[in-house]
Amino acid sequence: MLALLVVAVIGLSGVGHAAPDPKTAAKKMLLEGAALVKRGDYEAALARFKAAYDLVPNPKIQYNLGIAYMGLERNAEAFEAFQTFLGDASEASTETITKARLYKESLLLKVCRLTVHSDVHGATITLDGRPRGTTPPAGEILLNAGTHSLVVAKDGVGTAFTKWFDATAGSALTIEANLLPPAPASPPPRPVLTVRDLAAARAAADLAAAAPKPAPSSRRSVKVAGFVTGGLAVAALGFGTFEWVIKELRFRSFNSRHCDKALLNYGGDGCVSLNSEGASAKTLGYVGFAAAGVLGAASTIFFVVGRDHSPGAGEERSLACAPSLTLPGAACRLTF
Repeated sequence: MLALLVVAVIGLSGVGHAAPDPKTAAKKMLLEGAALVKRGDYEAALARFKAAYDLVPNPKIQYNLGIAYMGLERNAEAFEAFQTFLGDASEASTETITKARLYKESLLLKVCRLTVHSDVHGATITLDGRPRGTTPPAGEILLNAGTHSLVVAKDGVGTAFTKWFDATAGSALTIEANLLPPAPASPPPRPVLTVRDLAAARAAADLAAAAPKPAPSSRRSVKVAGFVTGGLAVAALGFGTFEWVIKELRFRSFNSRHCDKALLNYGGDGCVSLNSEGASAKTLGYVGFAAAGVLGAASTIFFVVGRDHSPGAGEERSLACAPSLTLPGAACRLTF
């Protein structure tokens, strides 16, 4: 490692024989830093390398900074230093460039890659008290493993977002830093029964009317069965409608929080929960509507079969339901 540090020193001092004072001082700082690295004193070596870079901002010194940061286990800073070095390493040796690339690749397994999403453009991203650009960020932000603080804010817009979070080595993390309050969820549209739905209910009643007529002694039992199945059909329809409303609310919340099924965990644990609850409510809604249709059809048959069709019997009270042809659920008809 020390030999590679000296390569950067030689590259810095190889411009002419009468180097200006800043270059002479920078060379001295780099040699001192290399000796400190050999002794394992990375903190002092880092101070020397930073001082040399302040005097002569040569990209090659970024390699030395990367070595010192690695020794201090400041892996995110080390990755950035090697990345800067490789961006302008045209005069460095092949061996040094190869080493820098290997260091950079190994560091990806030791840092956390953070992506910040926000509903406000141009908000300042501050991590651990250090400004890290504005929203939307240009790319991933690399963090050392451990606990970090995030603040996303923009003067005069919404409420500042603050969060403490844990970064895990080798992981990718996405945080939704929303500053604006969520838009109020509008209630789902009320189903509208059409002429076609009512015609379907009437057709079911007409078909049931053609069934054989029961004996008077059994007609009352059939009518009771019709009321029971009709009541169950209404209850199933209510259950299906309730679950459908829950489904709409969960999916609206999923979209308003900028969740995305293409992201890891859909963008966070909250997004996974909203998607799961919405899908479950949708399934239960269909079950309720299907049960309402089946029970409604049965209710229609019971009432029609149980009616007294003898002359002068008069009109009887009845409740008849049939599946809707255009909307989830059933259409019901009450006769007095």
